[in-house]
Amino acid sequence: MYKKLKLVGMLSLIIVLLFTNEKGVYAEIGSEEEVSDESQSGLQKLNEYALSFGKFIANDESIYVADILKIYDENGICEYCFDYESGGVPYGYAIYNIENSDITVFSIEKGQAGLYEKIISSLSNNIFEKTNILLKNVDLDYFAVLIQDEEEIAVNRRGETVKGEALYKMGYNPISTLSYDDIFDISGDLPDTIAYTHYLKYENYLANSAAYGEGYITRSLKEPYACAVTAMLNVCANNKFYNDKNYKIRKKAYEDLWLLSGTKYNKNTGEYGTDKNKIGYSVAQFARQNRGVKINYSTKSNPSVTYFVSAINNGYSSILGISSACTDGGHTGVAGHAYSVIGFKSYAPCNNVGNSKIYLKVATGWGTIGNTEYILYNEINVISKYGTVWKFKP
Repeated sequence: MYKKLKLVGMLSLIIVLLFTNEKGVYAEIGSEEEVSDESQSGLQKLNEYALSFGKFIANDESIYVADILKIYDENGICEYCFDYESGGVPYGYAIYNIENSDITVFSIEKGQAGLYEKIISSLSNNIFEKTNILLKNVDLDYFAVLIQDEEEIAVNRRGETVKGEALYKMGYNPISTLSYDDIFDISGDLPDTIAYTHYLKYENYLANSAAYGEGYITRSLKEPYACAVTAMLNVCANNKFYNDKNYKIRKKAYEDLWLLSGTKYNKNTGEYGTDKNKIGYSVAQFARQNRGVKINYSTKSNPSVTYFVSAINNGYSSILGISSACTDGGHTGVAGHAYSVIGFKSYAPCNNVGNSKIYLKVATGWGTIGNTEYILYNEINVISKYGTVWKFKP
């Protein structure tokens, strides 16, 4: 009975069409009930904020905001996701965190899909109805809500699905999430974007930046996926510790790193896990076995952002590991993820007013190949962070 009421309610809710022009996204009412003036005003504020940020990062005046998606956690709306386009071509996304009043994650590059589209691309079954609703499990871990066989499910970038009671515990509610009224009711003005408050002081990147992801590991290499092993594979490719142009050698490299690191199945998370203390040793040992080079490495718990910035400036590869408390969404307790760090952007405050903002560029380990994001490192809300740097320059 509840499911029927839910579906009827979904069909009778406000329908808001989002369209774009040269100025960005605006809401147009196409139903019996009017969206409040406050929501219209809030949507316009978000659009102007998103447009300012996107043009500044892309350095491209042709970019516009194609859509604004709501992101929910168990407490309600926690973030907004801005999808960008230019001339009808996807141009990536940026995530605005309400609590921090800042963009904490972005991937703005021509040809890059939006976050929702990237997530659902992990599904093998493409028979579903999109909702354009995102759920946040923990920082940097997002689920896309869709309807499949008349049932709402959520899927994350690992391809894990959540439905039923677990879905509602994550913050999904069909009434609140499908109505635009009050959702964009934003009191006061949004803060200025870094386009007005900061300038790009410095950016730097590794000479090589491999970015293999889960889809490539499982579908092309046909190997079980472990994020830390994938990050180590990227590091070894960047340092030419194996011939990355050869598929068979790449596959063998992944298998060797798996064995060296002692990666095992974790029944608590339902995933393969790697001891963080073995990451440094595994890459160093792999380099010695395959290239006959001896390299030193360092490890650090809860490192500052300068730990990774210094590594990049020296041409050194590094891996960032995070541990997060999960309330639901396929995990209970603590879950972790590992990223290879391949660059950074450092923004200094104009007139020396305020703090610098440093975004690390990481290979996410999701998707197939080439999935990267910039993350505002100091605003990541996790239990702990872990860093490994290899003192070797190819």
